[in-house]
Amino acid sequence: LSRALSSNVTLTSLDLSMGATQGRNHIGSKGGQYVGDMLSMNRCLAILNLEATGLGDEGISLLCSGLTSNLGLSVLNISDNDLTNVGFESIADCLPHCNLQTLYACRNRCSDK
Repeated sequence: LSRALSSNVTLTSLDLSMGATQGRNHIGSKGGQYVGDMLSMNRCLAILNLEATGLGDEGISLLCSGLTSNLGLSVLNISDNDLTNVGFESIADCLPHCNLQTLYACRNRCSDK
């Protein structure tokens, strides 16, 4: 899927979230790497929903490495991925380098420290 999406020129929205699958779409940190690789090359995807996919801090860091060179993605949902302050630091670092307009990140483990 990652290879196919890297050269995609038509798909604008992708939902890999748990949704009704009840946890059967747990892509984890390795999936974060694949999605990051895809984002570094894909220019058409505008909406990406990765809610409850088990990314964790490592997965979001790997995803952000690809997001920094993506100017097409405008909406990203990373809610309920067990992210801590470490993961949110990765997100904060990549935000100035991408065109995200909407970021959903509720139900994670970020603190005010």
